[in-house]
Amino acid sequence: MKKRGPRLADLASISGVSTATVWKVLAGDKNVKEETRQKIARVVESLSDTPWQAGASGEGNQVESLGVVAFRRHGDPLLSDPFYVGLLEGVEAESLERNCSLSVFSFPLDGPGGPRVRQALEALADKPVDGLVLLGSLPAEFLPGLQPLGLPFVVVDHFSPSVGAPYFLIDNVEGALLAVRHLAMLGHAAIGMVCGPLEHHRFFMRHEGFLSAMRGLKIEPGLVLVDPHESDPSTDWMLPIVEKGIRPGAVFCADDRYAFRLLKLAREKGLECPRDLSVVGFGDLPAASASQPGLTTVRADPGALGLRAARKLMDLVGRPEAAPETYRAPVELVPRASTARME
Repeated sequence: MKKRGPRLADLASISGVSTATVWKVLAGDKNVKEETRQKIARVVESLSDTPWQAGASGEGNQVESLGVVAFRRHGDPLLSDPFYVGLLEGVEAESLERNCSLSVFSFPLDGPGGPRVRQALEALADKPVDGLVLLGSLPAEFLPGLQPLGLPFVVVDHFSPSVGAPYFLIDNVEGALLAVRHLAMLGHAAIGMVCGPLEHHRFFMRHEGFLSAMRGLKIEPGLVLVDPHESDPSTDWMLPIVEKGIRPGAVFCADDRYAFRLLKLAREKGLECPRDLSVVGFGDLPAASASQPGLTTVRADPGALGLRAARKLMDLVGRPEAAPETYRAPVELVPRASTARME
């Protein structure tokens, strides 16, 4: 491994300026006072083996350490969600390929006192990482607060239109459209939905995609259900889906885990899938092909998404002014036995 130069935090501390100021000087920003530029230049030369050269910080840059940041909701551990497990595996794979260490930082999103944004920013400012992968739901004030730290970052499974950054998402709207179109082609007109909390970007967009796809079809009042307690495995809130008289012929579940719970609840109520109820999930978890019946679902690849985001972050280190972009990973429908033509 190549010997790396001093970190931003080291340069900032010795120079007596902020990491953001150091970042601007290393990037060749002309809007920094000449006196400050010279002071930082002297510190860089005293700590480095190479001569000072403004604007050349990204040349031959050696990335040694990345951080993954997530704000967990309802006290759930990060790894309770298979989607984030897949994302982390992708980020880890790229880190191993680049011989780069990986640290995971998890902070509470809710609870007494609200999101711990200040504590998170202070903790990250003290950590010796070269860049950050931000996963999932983020407090509104977090991204604007992170920018002055001067750390490059990419955002996965979250979108904030007010902050220009590289965003990496699953094509959630297209996935919902594929699911509804599949059910409509099987003759289903009254289609229900089971969705996760809309505070999560992916659930919000799958909900939006469902509503868009249902234009011209029948949306039964009360049969578009949103999980009120994501960490609670209870299925009581799903009961309207399986009640006699108002039951839809088909349901789109915005996550395979909801689909598994709905299939179990339907069996308990004496319903047979797909004869009485067709079900489509989202995610194509390993258990989807082994469930009874096999679950029709929308396949997404969070591992590939995490790997792509990590590669982008590696490229960003040393190039703080890279143009913002939004990447949406493609999805595909995987038909199995949980859906059938309406009789």
